[in-house]
Amino acid sequence: MTESDVKTIIKDENLKRINWYQENKLEENQVGIKKDKNKWIVYITDERANIVDGSIIEFDNDEKTYEFLIRKARYGKKKFG
Repeated sequence: MTESDVKTIIKDENLKRINWYQENKLEENQVGIKKDKNKWIVYITDERANIVDGSIIEFDNDEKTYEFLIRKARYGKKKFG
């Protein structure tokens, strides 16, 4: 899965609770992605817009990162709308 694929899925499925490479400030119940040197990080925020410690997952491959991000975003849409 490429970055372009992810952006298409986000748009087509109307996945709104995503913080894409920290383009926005943290908000409640988001899935976020960021890059730190040679690794990608996916995280979840709680109802107070704090990153949940146990939710931080690091990847060394952007494809796996994007797949995980989409899975979490789909789950969040079901749970939080």
